[in-house]
Amino acid sequence: MSSNDTPEQGVSYPWPPSRHALSLTKWVDPVDAAPTSVVLSHPTAPFVRNVAGALEEERIQEIALEYLARTDEFLIDTADSEGLGLPGSWLRDLKSKRSSSSFGWMPFDPQLSVPAGDEPGRDPSQGSFRVERAAADGKTNLTLILAASERLEPELFLGSEFGLCVVMHVTDVDASHTIRITGMSASGPFGVFRTDGVSSGRVGKKQLAAVLPYLRQSKAEIASALQLREDTVFYRGVRVAAPPDTAEILLEVRGSGVNDLGQVSIEPITFGFVAVVRRSKQNETISISQLSKIRLGTGASPGSARVFHQDPASSRLGTEIWRLRRPTRSDAILDAFREQLGICDSEECDLKTDDVTIEPCPRFVRADKGMASPKTVPLPGTAFPPVCSNDFSAVSAYHYAGQLFDRMRRYGIEPCDYFRVSRLPVNVYYRSGIQPGPGKDGQAVNARVTAKGWSDDFFGPPKPGDRPIIDVHLALGSLSHRARGRWTGTQRAWTGLMGSEVEPLGIASDRRWMWHEFGHVLLMATFGELEFRFAHSPGDALAAIVADPYSRLSDRKTLENKFWGSTFPWVFLPRRHDRCVLSGWSWGGSMHREVAGLPEPKGRRFKGYRSEQILSTTLFRLYRSLGGDTMRDNSGEDLPDQDVRESASHYAVYLIMRALQMRCTPPTRAEELAQALVLADTGTDNPFVVTLESGNTAKRIGGCAHKVIRWAFEAQGMYAADPAVIRNAPGEPEEVDIYIDDNRPKGEATQAGTVTYATPGYVPVSLDWGNEPGWHATREAIRIVDGGFVVTVKNRGRSTAENVTVRVWWRAFPSDPENLRWDAGSGWTESSTPSAPSQDVPAGGAIDFGPFTPVPTAAGNYLVFAQATCADDRANSDPASGLPCSGQPTPLLDLVAGDNNLGLRIIQVS
Repeated sequence: MSSNDTPEQGVSYPWPPSRHALSLTKWVDPVDAAPTSVVLSHPTAPFVRNVAGALEEERIQEIALEYLARTDEFLIDTADSEGLGLPGSWLRDLKSKRSSSSFGWMPFDPQLSVPAGDEPGRDPSQGSFRVERAAADGKTNLTLILAASERLEPELFLGSEFGLCVVMHVTDVDASHTIRITGMSASGPFGVFRTDGVSSGRVGKKQLAAVLPYLRQSKAEIASALQLREDTVFYRGVRVAAPPDTAEILLEVRGSGVNDLGQVSIEPITFGFVAVVRRSKQNETISISQLSKIRLGTGASPGSARVFHQDPASSRLGTEIWRLRRPTRSDAILDAFREQLGICDSEECDLKTDDVTIEPCPRFVRADKGMASPKTVPLPGTAFPPVCSNDFSAVSAYHYAGQLFDRMRRYGIEPCDYFRVSRLPVNVYYRSGIQPGPGKDGQAVNARVTAKGWSDDFFGPPKPGDRPIIDVHLALGSLSHRARGRWTGTQRAWTGLMGSEVEPLGIASDRRWMWHEFGHVLLMATFGELEFRFAHSPGDALAAIVADPYSRLSDRKTLENKFWGSTFPWVFLPRRHDRCVLSGWSWGGSMHREVAGLPEPKGRRFKGYRSEQILSTTLFRLYRSLGGDTMRDNSGEDLPDQDVRESASHYAVYLIMRALQMRCTPPTRAEELAQALVLADTGTDNPFVVTLESGNTAKRIGGCAHKVIRWAFEAQGMYAADPAVIRNAPGEPEEVDIYIDDNRPKGEATQAGTVTYATPGYVPVSLDWGNEPGWHATREAIRIVDGGFVVTVKNRGRSTAENVTVRVWWRAFPSDPENLRWDAGSGWTESSTPSAPSQDVPAGGAIDFGPFTPVPTAAGNYLVFAQATCADDRANSDPASGLPCSGQPTPLLDLVAGDNNLGLRIIQVS
């Protein structure tokens, strides 16, 4: 088996790369009470290796180790004396390959070559794993997630969450495989676990083997202190240290258990907990302290029904103003906002698939008493449940849950592979109570997701039988409006007559609320936790991004339209996705920074919903910059271009799903999620293709969005010059960031004022082809001077961009520019210049390149395309970037709008 630095395309990928091409960020807790996070990203400077033949696990590990070692050496020599900042024993243990070492690669299970889902009993959550996405052309997009962590035996890992992760994108090239690495992440030991823990060498295997049995003896005390049933207390990981100045061995365990409060409740609640167990080395006594817990709960044909495609507040149906669309309005009014859709293929519809089961709720619904799972709803095709009815809540829950899994499959993701830490199907209780709190009787406008079913202790990834089941509990959408139908004794006749139980509006009818809960489902499916550790969830972002392309509230995005930025405008909740960084809604600002350093799990209560609104604002900006602000071109109407917006929405949701799927461990900081989103984009080697509601097809190529992703977080205050200082302002650009200036505004209007950016970025604009659109280059950036093209390149970074080169192409303006693809200049005429093939662009400076000749001379309209690139900041279209969009025909709009290294201008020759 052989390898080399150059893939078959013939493009050279030097390693180490230019010194500013690698972006390394470390976060060390100021009081040394939380893990040290390391994130390394270099999306346009890939580490590339070719592997002939089968992808053998040992060879994959060798490549990952080579990457880590060479990167560590390079950083020590050029940028950071500590290199990656990993414990010294980690790389030594990986290099030694000794089975006795306390740090090692987590194996793939059962073998690397088995496609996902092909082998019965396959456990994709066991250690390192593969992530696949099927493409429309039948090819498979493969990413390998290679993890290493602390261990007791070769395949018995402690689950300490101290370890590293290397993401490897794999592309088939005839008989060989091209492996491309564009980053890594790590979570390092802290405090006593750093100085006297497993990775320090102070804890031996004999000590561990003697200590672990004592953990089971401590369950009774933990259960009593946390009011959990002892038989439900199971461990999910342990950190071990042996301080030299004490006679104790310290164990920090993480686990879960079910409450035992001795009171009548809807159902038990599962809690996660953290406890510190001390075992005396002398008399073998055990003491337990620092106990804490977190709740783990957040004209019709038969089989068709009328459901809300969009919540009434943002539905494009009808002409009623917002106040006439409220949940308190009558069934007759709300019915106008429903659309008839197929639900199943029979009159008696069992609300169940392989992915989701709608459960009967006999405690709250009289008709469900004695009904076996799943919930059954009569849908004869001639009558439909009214909006305020239990059956409508059940059908709505089934419909929206189906959308989640339908999107996964449309994106090429198999749910059985995505749910690697929890089991399918997801159980949805469409009329339920909410606890803890006052909503146990179901009379609450709320919803929650819970996890149940941990069945044994485990240290490290769970096996299939140990995975929990996800339950979604849905209460009400309104407490003041109900309806009553006539009960016949066997079924309900929807006549509006008196005689049956009163039925409320269910929160299941609000699509946005459902997508918020799906955010918790996705986290539980991939991490085994229901919340981020730095924010509540991605649910608000999903709700806003999924709903916006079809929303009437997005027709005119003005400050007067206060409902556009409301994440939940119908079943109202005062959360927004247009929060202003100047008001403290910043990753480094007063709404987040002061609680970001609080230890787990204490800080999670405070980080929740405020930080979630920072996240939803960040991700909604990403969606907008990808096309979410696009208006119809030359239509004479100020209306959204739904196709472009829907395409941007699908890709943004895909990136979120994919980023969560590709993480080895739960991200503890928002920066780690940002890196995962970048990896999701740059790893989409096969085209992302979806069919839109209009019937048109949208196609995106990976690698066009990674710079926009970074800027979306930067604009919300991430990447500040001094992370220790609270700063309510945008963050800083990359060390080197060259650009060709465009027509975008230099700021954003918000409810709290205009945010002005010191340097240009990817401010959302309409991605149309109208008169001098915002995403096109300015007249000064690309111009004709003395019969040749001149391109001005600027640098918004902090260091000089060395050896910048520029290339220029042009072609006649096509009749259908929206369908124009960039394919390495095919169909274009390239202009060249004999002078200054490369120049340096100073930080904050501007340099002219050119003149480039020839220029078009025949009368007509032309497109001019310019590319600026350098080793520290490659253009996405530069083949040396290794990005999918650099080697495949790519929509010109996506390529240019997503990369400030590129400029496009329409010029007229008369």
